[in-house]
Amino acid sequence: MRKMPMKSYLNLIGALAMTVGLAAPAAWADNAHRHGHQHHQHDAQSVAVTAQGIGEVRAIGKNGTSLVMHHEPMPELNWPAMVMRFAVADAELTEGLGVGDKVSFRIREVSEGEFEIDRLAPLE
Repeated sequence: MRKMPMKSYLNLIGALAMTVGLAAPAAWADNAHRHGHQHHQHDAQSVAVTAQGIGEVRAIGKNGTSLVMHHEPMPELNWPAMVMRFAVADAELTEGLGVGDKVSFRIREVSEGEFEIDRLAPLE
């Protein structure tokens, strides 16, 4: 085996270091761009959390902007039957409702752990 002169060896190491040094940031940037792009696609494709329920109106908030209801179990959210206060997306949904009315409703998550009623219909 032939020995490589020290100067040639150092030049080779320097050239390799520059190649890796110049190529790595470009690869990292490309990977970050692809990762960010994939994340953006995921956000655009994400679906709002919604659940259907049946309940009995216990109280109607001022101007119809909230309802207190005793709802049946909501398996989509792993919730047992309970009494809860919900914000109402549109006060027009509560027009004509009274305490004691049975309703079907849909809630949607507006922020983590925060739900509002966005569909509501009286049950016969």
